[in-house]
Amino acid sequence: MGLVWWITTFLVRNYGLSAGEAGHITGPIHLVAGIGATVLTGWLLGLPSMHSPRRIMYLMGGVIAVATIPSIIMIFTHSLRWRR
Repeated sequence: MGLVWWITTFLVRNYGLSAGEAGHITGPIHLVAGIGATVLTGWLLGLPSMHSPRRIMYLMGGVIAVATIPSIIMIFTHSLRWRR
C-alpha cells in the first residue's frame, strides 16, 4: 500500500512530471490491478481449501513477494517509457 502513495511523488521528483501526469501513468495501473486483485482474491478465499487462517497468511505473503518484483524493476528502471 505504501507504493500507491509513494510512487506518484517518486515520478514527480525524478522525472519532473506534474501530479496529474504521474496520476495519468499510475491510474490505469491501479485500476486494472485493483480490479484483478479484488476478483481473484474473492474467488480464492471462497474456495473450501482457504478456510484455514494459515493458508490466508501464506496467500498474503506470496502475493506481496510476487508484487515486490515488478515494483523493484519499475523503481530502478531509468527510462520513463517502461513505466507507461
